[in-house]
Amino acid sequence: MGYPILVTPVSQLIASQATRNVIDSERWSMVSDETVRYFLGHYGASPAPVDARIADRVLARPGAAGLRDLEPISLDGARKRFGARISDEELLLRLTMPAEQVDAMVSARTAGGPTPARTAGGPAPERTDGGPGPERTPARPAATRSPLVTLLRGLAERPSISELTLRKDGDTVVWRRAG
Repeated sequence: MGYPILVTPVSQLIASQATRNVIDSERWSMVSDETVRYFLGHYGASPAPVDARIADRVLARPGAAGLRDLEPISLDGARKRFGARISDEELLLRLTMPAEQVDAMVSARTAGGPTPARTAGGPAPERTDGGPGPERTPARPAATRSPLVTLLRGLAERPSISELTLRKDGDTVVWRRAG
């Protein structure tokens, strides 16, 4: 496979393929879509040339042609997918972990009670526990609050609601009750 650096996700591709090569009756008879994408160069160029015989065998598999048309994994593509306004740290987490786990980590940053876990755009939620964070602003009267803030405060007062997801214009806000 061209001696790639063994870092996720490529290390997982290699470990899975090595296991399949040992378990299956014939080496390279079963290949994951991710491994096909590796041979197509979607994870970047390999440090050394891949074995041409293996590459030909992998890329001749049914379904490989459909994967050729997929856009290679890139930072720009990830920014389009998850939103241009999230931090680099959150972007990397979202690329490598299930959304629920990342949402929980984002929520945990703002300790204390239910908080919106942002999956795209905007500044981090304001801290309400007195801890370090964005500069605090005085509470505004209900009539001048954003409709989203009013909704989230209303949700916090209704213990029977444990989760809400809002999507609009490519932005998503997920609210989950802590605990």
